[in-house]
Amino acid sequence: MEFWQYYRVLRRRKWMFLAVLLLTVGAVMYGYQPPPAGYAATASVKADSPAAVLSVMNSRTVLAETAKGLGTTPAALHGRIVVKEDRDGGLVRVMAIADTPESAEKLANAFVVTGLRVYEGLIRQGATRQREFVQGELRRAQARLDQAEAALARYRARSGAALSPTVAAALDRTLALESARDAALAERADVEARLAATDALLSREQRTRSERVVRENPAAQRIESELISLQIALNAELAVHTEEHPNVIALRTRIAQLERMLAGELRKVLTSETVGANPVYDRLLGSRVDLLVQRASVSARIQGIEASLQSMRARLPSLSRNEAELARLTREVQSAERMVTALQDQLNAAQVKEQEVLATTSPRILDTATASGAAIPSDRATRLGIGLLLGLALAVGAAFFRDYVDTTVRTTQDAERVVGIPALGTIPAHNPPVVDAYAALRNNLLNAAGELKSLLVVGVRPGSGTSTVARNLAAAYARAGVPTVLVDANFRHPSLPSDNWEERVSLGDLLAGRGDPLDALQEGEVPGLFVVRPGAAPEDPSGRLHARLPVLLAAWLQRAQMVVLDGPAALPYPEALAMAPHADGTLLVVGAGQAIGPDGQRVRDQLVRARARLLGLVVNRVSSPDDETYALYARYVARPRLAARVAGVTAAVVLLLGAGLAVGWYVDAPWWHWAHSVFTSLGPTARI
Repeated sequence: MEFWQYYRVLRRRKWMFLAVLLLTVGAVMYGYQPPPAGYAATASVKADSPAAVLSVMNSRTVLAETAKGLGTTPAALHGRIVVKEDRDGGLVRVMAIADTPESAEKLANAFVVTGLRVYEGLIRQGATRQREFVQGELRRAQARLDQAEAALARYRARSGAALSPTVAAALDRTLALESARDAALAERADVEARLAATDALLSREQRTRSERVVRENPAAQRIESELISLQIALNAELAVHTEEHPNVIALRTRIAQLERMLAGELRKVLTSETVGANPVYDRLLGSRVDLLVQRASVSARIQGIEASLQSMRARLPSLSRNEAELARLTREVQSAERMVTALQDQLNAAQVKEQEVLATTSPRILDTATASGAAIPSDRATRLGIGLLLGLALAVGAAFFRDYVDTTVRTTQDAERVVGIPALGTIPAHNPPVVDAYAALRNNLLNAAGELKSLLVVGVRPGSGTSTVARNLAAAYARAGVPTVLVDANFRHPSLPSDNWEERVSLGDLLAGRGDPLDALQEGEVPGLFVVRPGAAPEDPSGRLHARLPVLLAAWLQRAQMVVLDGPAALPYPEALAMAPHADGTLLVVGAGQAIGPDGQRVRDQLVRARARLLGLVVNRVSSPDDETYALYARYVARPRLAARVAGVTAAVVLLLGAGLAVGWYVDAPWWHWAHSVFTSLGPTARI
């Protein structure tokens, strides 16, 4: 393609070009937000978790709090603060941009202080949540203890009952054993649940005989019996001795040895009966053995505790009603005291953890903000340039892609490429039509086909302007001194008016066998031009045209030297194919702006099979900017009026000035300030 062809493609797709260009520039300007121009000040923050500090400082809360502290709005600070993470040094750097160095330092320091305050508040909130929960539970436990002590004091004052030291010690020991039993029962329930889950997983991998092995293993049963005996002995020793007593230590050591022996016996037996090398099954099997050992140990502990409880209850004397109530109230007080003591320990641990968290996770300011010596230039010009370059590339690509996939005929070259035959003439879209164009078409017909006696003019599709071309071509022959007959053979969409034609012979009458062909001739507006109107369509017009047209042409040529037949479109109607073999030549009309696609070649092939003599194409209603044939003609012959030219130039100048002012405002150019001062000096009515 030559340069002027590229230009015409862009001009033809100018609105798409402008739309893509503006959208691209707008997207680049909106999506890429560089820092504004001004002075920059940077502060550094040292933190153990820079990512967490970065996420907090980039929040809207910190920006809003900073704006509130400085007496401004968050919108005014938007885009003037940049927070980045320095991963190598574990730092968070905050850069603030303002109009003066002092303002930049003030903004950066205020933002850092506010961000650290918000971050520490969030950390403290998470660390103190557990402490506040423990404190609440401690207050409720203390209230329960106070209520239990008050109830015990009231009962003692009212009943005068008291427990002997021996009974009190026995009750305390019984209470401790019951608590140990409840804890052991809960532990065994947990072990049973885990064992059931492990059995379910084992059933999916491989069948197991763990239960049968445990029941049938005599060594395991002996170890379990010894464990129960040792648990009973341990409980008895704990009733009179502490954990540090040698007897208690020896019993616990022996219990641990028996538990290891039990695990070894179970693994030895189960491993000997396990077949296969499934690692998943082996791991589950090991877990099941551990759970079985744990269940056996807990069961032995429960049985030992139950035996100790029975022995303790047997040694307790029978208590009166008052003593039993006093014992119950005493147990409630003791239980509440233990709960309070445990919660106090948890509170102390939570307070220590809170202090550790605040001491280890609190970031600190490493460097306060210091403004740079030089101002940061605006990056808007670069951004605008990038947007324009990218927009131009995308707009040109979109325009040429749209033109490539578009099959609409706009130029002579398009018609020749689509239909496959040469063009003899191009008719511009002028109103009235350019006379010179039809004179050139007539001369091309004379040069290409010699002396023609009859010519059929048909279109590819309806709406191609076939009747306009036929009428003006016949007039061109008449103006050249060639007597010409124009026959309107388009019964479906006639172009010649039928007013005052009832008494004359029409083409429909002639095809029906009525009237003389010479009587159907009527003088036209151009000297030497005769017209034949279509009239009413006969039955089967295509068949009658094929049969009667040679006789009619011979009769009309007695009066004229040229007959131009105006036929209907060849694609949907059969009349054109019926007339084509009898005419000396056929001229195919293609309307500019029609997307004919493969229909042009289909019509061409149909006419060739009908033995028509295809002379060439006529491209009708071509816009002068799209076709080089009449570009110069439209410039020098059909010149626009002076007022229209002045209006076009004025609109272009105003558009360029507006675009220049918009660019100047965006990049903060000097000419924008000059124009702003000029318009401001003109008064309030001209302010911009």
